[in-house]
Amino acid sequence: MSELSAGEPVCQRLPVGAVFALPPRGRTRHYGLFTANEGFLNALLRHSTVREVHLFVRDTDIEEVKASWHPIVREISRPFTLRTFPIWALPDCMASTDYAAMHWGDPMIHTITELRNAFARRAFPVTGITHSLHSDHRNTNYAHLAFSDVRPYDAVICSSQACAKALRRILEISQIQSGPEGTVPRPFSAQLPVIPLGVEMEADGGFGKSEARRKLGLPPDHAIILCLARFAPITKMDLHPCLLALQRLIRENGQERILLVAAGSVDKSDVYFEVMVSRVKALGLTNHVLMKADFPTEEKGLLLAAADVFLSPSDNLQESFGIAPVEAMLAGLPCVLSDWNGYRELVRDGETGFLIPTYSSDLDAIFVPRTFIRPGERRFYMAQATAVDISRMTQTLSQLLRDEALRRRIGEAARAAARAQFTWIEIIRKYEDLWQQLHESIPDDEPARLRKPFLRGQSLDSIFEHYASGRLEGAFAVRTSDRGVRVIENRETPGCYSTLSKLIDLRLVRAILHAARGTTSVDDLRRSLPGTSPLLEFNLLWMLKHDFLEAAD
Repeated sequence: MSELSAGEPVCQRLPVGAVFALPPRGRTRHYGLFTANEGFLNALLRHSTVREVHLFVRDTDIEEVKASWHPIVREISRPFTLRTFPIWALPDCMASTDYAAMHWGDPMIHTITELRNAFARRAFPVTGITHSLHSDHRNTNYAHLAFSDVRPYDAVICSSQACAKALRRILEISQIQSGPEGTVPRPFSAQLPVIPLGVEMEADGGFGKSEARRKLGLPPDHAIILCLARFAPITKMDLHPCLLALQRLIRENGQERILLVAAGSVDKSDVYFEVMVSRVKALGLTNHVLMKADFPTEEKGLLLAAADVFLSPSDNLQESFGIAPVEAMLAGLPCVLSDWNGYRELVRDGETGFLIPTYSSDLDAIFVPRTFIRPGERRFYMAQATAVDISRMTQTLSQLLRDEALRRRIGEAARAAARAQFTWIEIIRKYEDLWQQLHESIPDDEPARLRKPFLRGQSLDSIFEHYASGRLEGAFAVRTSDRGVRVIENRETPGCYSTLSKLIDLRLVRAILHAARGTTSVDDLRRSLPGTSPLLEFNLLWMLKHDFLEAAD
């Protein structure tokens, strides 16, 4: 036990080091890693009990970072010091300063622990934070982490239980594949606690619905569904399933006064944006969809205040948590989310939101070989083979839009849950508790260990099979949807992204549609269409995703 653990909490007595790839505050709009790190640092400065923070950044940014972040200190009422250093000063600072903890805005904490083990005059915990676990390049780096000299008082913080489960699998597989033949994975030395990402207390800017719609020029008498996301089917969320659910909602329920506002990051010159605009027209939704690409940040509160329902059917491995749904919850919106990875941990189905079933299958025979040729594509393929139940999505949206009392009840429960779990004040308290616990567990001495090589090309299914809420097993039953019938009768032509042209077999699609006119199972299709696996399963999931098929109860 460290002698420094007694008395006053360690974070109030000793500085906390924060190491970030952090551009100057507010220089540009950032996403993912940069946004999370900026939000965390802002919250740490404003809401923690820490009295001193040492900020380590790239030397080219140091003066601008000082100019943009140090003024915050004047807004802090407690005694507080912020010092900024170039990142190359880490060894000297570790050798001359006793730290309560050092937080690295990345999961690869072994970079910092190696410096600590070599230069620190006294042991301290090193913590990092996971973001996305999807890329082979990233998973290759996890092989370094798996064999590194991290200690039991270090931690890689995961934003969700799903993320923690996937990370454990990555670390185990990394040890097996990268170690000598017959290697038995040992438990990862560092801890993998779960602490969600945080958001500011209120996200709707305090606007009323009527005022927000007036400011945005939105119709006052329409039901508004808000989809706030980064629209990119390769790296983030595919908007197309939302459009299909909207089309069914209008056709099946006769609800004409509906507007889907798709607001988020997408380049208007990007091919995907053009494709989505053309799909809106083709689906007859021109008067029901408003695309707001790269909207001003200050409009986010207005959009949340103007909406009736929030929709986010995430389908990509790039997601592990979901900041936008939490912001919507804080704004009092009922959220309709995909039952997918960390998203399912944000709401309690039917109480604080709604979860839409998702389906996946073991398609490693398709995905893994692409690791060595075009690794970025396989994440896109897996997203396109992650089917969100369009029928259930449509039913849930219809139920919410028809029942104002239900919207209010779910929205109020969502706001209360988000305030209790996801505000930065609560998240920073969890970080301080973790740092205290880790610091108190530091032993007097621990021997060093050596790192080992790494390997590319891990199985996506063995790591992420638990993300979806259901599997495309043999007994899984499907039936042709109304859209599928239109394809059979040549009243609609199925189309797919050009990148998928080698995987989507239109003859196979038509054969499946004919076979599923009456409910059929995956096993029946395998028997009637022999020799087509795993393309059969991929096409099935793609067809479910794009509303050519629907899951049969």
